[in-house]
Amino acid sequence: KRIFDTVLLLRQLPMTKIVWKMKDKVGMVIDGSENYKEEAMKMMADTGFLNKLLNFPKERINDETCELLQPYFDAPDFNFEDAKKSAGAVFCL
Repeated sequence: KRIFDTVLLLRQLPMTKIVWKMKDKVGMVIDGSENYKEEAMKMMADTGFLNKLLNFPKERINDETCELLQPYFDAPDFNFEDAKKSAGAVFCL
């Protein structure tokens, strides 16, 4: 779900709510589960979703976007191995 939060941020789409939660053995992490239900599902339902990801204009990533993404990247469980365990289909995002 946090992977989709980062996609929402990169595409500058709305996010409904972000909260910090304590996760066992990891510490504080971002919980954007409401974004998943509200916004990410709409984004994935778009028939052009995959094409939009593949053709994402990387030059649109600015300093503010990087600052918003940093807490996700800092989370110890935001990595390839954990993404693959939680959702094999989305770990490549």
